[in-house]
Amino acid sequence: MFKYKQLASFNYLKYTDTLNTRVESLQDELIKIQLKYQKELEKIEKENKELRKQLLLKDKSDGGRRTTKVCNATNKKHSFHVIRGTSNSYVF
Repeated sequence: MFKYKQLASFNYLKYTDTLNTRVESLQDELIKIQLKYQKELEKIEKENKELRKQLLLKDKSDGGRRTTKVCNATNKKHSFHVIRGTSNSYVF
């Protein structure tokens, strides 16, 4: 009976050690994935910031006019100009 308890205790310790190792491995993997996606997010945010700057510069050089295409219910495309004022936007 004593050997059975020792064996059961040994198997339990081995099992918990294996589980702890697995948990640590998964936590390391999770941290690596989080870092990967954090870097990707920072890259995309930087790119977005640059594109916004380019768009603002284009709007300034364009005199504040931008052509935008929209679809109505019949799926026809129409062009119109948006003039951005200080308080309102005007559509022509």
